[in-house]
Amino acid sequence: MNIESMLREGLAEDVQRVPVADDPWPSFARREVRHRRVKRTRIAAASLVLAGAIGLQSGLVPMPGWAPGLAVASMNDELINSPLRGSLAGDTAWLDGMRAAIPDLPDEEGSGYWKVRRDKIRFLYASDVGAFRMVLAYVPLQMGVLAQPQLVWYQGPAGAAPEAMDWSSYGDAGERVTANLGMAPDGTNVFVVVGPAGSRAAIRPGFEFTAEGRLKMDEPMGGIGNTGVAEAVLEPTYSLEPLGVVEYEGNVDEVGFGGSFNGPDPTGEILESLVKKVRGDNDFDYELLHTFVDSALWRAGVPLEGLLIDLRWTGVVNGSPAALFTVQEPGHGVVAFAFHGTTESFSADLEMLMPAAGVEDRPIAWRMRGEEHGDIETDRVTVIAPEKAASVSLEITGQAPVDVVLDETGKGEATVEPDQEASVVAHRADGSELSRSPVLPFEGRETMIGETRGTRLVP
Repeated sequence: MNIESMLREGLAEDVQRVPVADDPWPSFARREVRHRRVKRTRIAAASLVLAGAIGLQSGLVPMPGWAPGLAVASMNDELINSPLRGSLAGDTAWLDGMRAAIPDLPDEEGSGYWKVRRDKIRFLYASDVGAFRMVLAYVPLQMGVLAQPQLVWYQGPAGAAPEAMDWSSYGDAGERVTANLGMAPDGTNVFVVVGPAGSRAAIRPGFEFTAEGRLKMDEPMGGIGNTGVAEAVLEPTYSLEPLGVVEYEGNVDEVGFGGSFNGPDPTGEILESLVKKVRGDNDFDYELLHTFVDSALWRAGVPLEGLLIDLRWTGVVNGSPAALFTVQEPGHGVVAFAFHGTTESFSADLEMLMPAAGVEDRPIAWRMRGEEHGDIETDRVTVIAPEKAASVSLEITGQAPVDVVLDETGKGEATVEPDQEASVVAHRADGSELSRSPVLPFEGRETMIGETRGTRLVP
């Protein structure tokens, strides 16, 4: 009798019956996108989102830091094994202090935590840059049997002690290039791109939403850095998308924030006035509308001064308060945004660039994602009619038009399979066509507005 074989087989069968909790990191990533507070004034709120998301995995027994774990993310050895760069590369005392200061990430209920394996931390970039001190670290995180290595940016004022450094942003350890944006109240802002040693980087400084409804982007500024780190001071009032274009061994990677910079408003007075003006006599919750508009303006990247915002519709989506509004820099294209949720948890359902001409007469539709099972693509479409429309119909390619039933707010719902092409058509009282808009395909969360077919109305 081979006792070792019997034990091995028995233990293997037992392992198959042990319930293992699902990896909580994808849920965290999805919720972090929904709650996005990219501005540095939102770091505290983002930290709360982090804690709340980690709490999704409850009842998991914490595992000792020395124990092996099941890795659920890839690593990019080119970047992870790059030499430490930056002005603090030789300051071993400060780096040792930073290693000790990097916190574990407990969930709110105390039933589990992402534990930092400090002996495995690797610093890839540490430097004072302009008004900031920035650190990029490879940080292995572990919760129970799950290991989730991450590239994490930490940021503080120039000269900051390790204890004064705050979490800034994170990225998957499989990324080959990563970036961080420092935004100072006085407008002295810095964008840093880090890639493998030997890579070259450039910064694309600006973009424009044309009146015809297209995205026009400036050419990248070449020659910025040649050691894998690009540092550029950004103009404080210039609307831009900080996008690093990194060349390495014949390949090109682009790294950005999925958002853009529209100039400093340290006290928030301009934003407050914009929200109050667009809300007007509408009884929609002011704080929630403020949250939606703030997120939209960060994504649009348009200058705040003189900005035109039109609240097209308010109502309910998926049982939560919802709003549809448009944003326009005078003389340029119009961007439509749809949000639903609360100030603590909201979703950006639509980001669509449209031509300026006839925008007030256009019906607007967007596809809905499921919220209970990982943001899956559904066949549900939300339709909002323009004020002048007497009725709205849906035209699926190859099928007969069908009427869309509208409620008292001008909202309707339709069914379109994710792979089907369709348009919504607004009609006048006599049945003639007022205007039409395509139902855009599903789009990833990190694309630039107007860059792809899923974020612009014109082909």
